Amino acid sequence: MANFKEAIVDTLKAEGGFVNDPADAGGYTYRGITKKNFPTWAGWAKLATWVAANGQPKTGKIFTDAEIPGLEADCHAFYKANFWDKVMGDEIFNQEVAADLFDSAVNMGIKQAVVLCQRSLDIPESGKMDSTTLNILNENNPA
Repeated sequence: MANFKEAIVDTLKAEGGFVNDPADAGGYTYRGITKKNFPTWAGWAKLATWVAANGQPKTGKIFTDAEIPGLEADCHAFYKANFWDKVMGDEIFNQEVAADLFDSAVNMGIKQAVVLCQRSLDIPESGKMDSTTLNILNENNPA
């Protein structure tokens, strides 16, 4: 079975750190999580406390647990609940396939990522990860 902790590494590298660029449609962002789209994410309160004490961080800043305890865990929990679990990552046999599907879901949305997966498997395109899609995916991409 695929492992989320392995899959999240490359995704977070690509997502980067803190960004607050007024020209960026995402606006206030940390590790690819936009405040505009996910205003209730637990990490915003921790980040706000740090900003109140230290000022706005530099673009690209990635916080350590020593700087903001639990912020990285909040990022992991966010990505697991909102993307990994929705593509049934834990149930995919092949780590590389699971990581690619997960990263695609993060970057293009779950529905589109699953549609592309279903298209590649030549099965009906519902855009929903279900047991049928999972079983065919695992049959075609064993560990």
